[in-house]
Amino acid sequence: MKQLKHYGKVLLLFLGSSILLSLLLSILNYFGIFVGKTSQIILIIYMLIITFYIGYSSGKLALKNGYLKGLKIGGILILTLIFLNMIFFWSPLTIYRVLYYLIILIISIVSAMIGINRKTNGS
Repeated sequence: MKQLKHYGKVLLLFLGSSILLSLLLSILNYFGIFVGKTSQIILIIYMLIITFYIGYSSGKLALKNGYLKGLKIGGILILTLIFLNMIFFWSPLTIYRVLYYLIILIISIVSAMIGINRKTNGS
């Protein structure tokens, strides 16, 4: 039950912050502040940062096997992104998108391993 609650918080944080940032970037793009690829780059960087944060915090909560916790979290985030892509955009799966999902998975795994190591060192 505790893990289910944690995964719910992770999804809420991920979805809520992503939607808010997307809306903010859309508004700034509308007014000509961020035009073209700039908003996409900001969104990608943000997604990588939030993935690291979520993986790190999940790793700190894990008792052992941080890489498995990171794999679970990364899988949940990727499935959420694929689901949202199917609903709102429906663009075909390209090699760039697969690479993006792979990077998210790797960052989630590494950050969870860092998080579990930080916890056991007493920090």
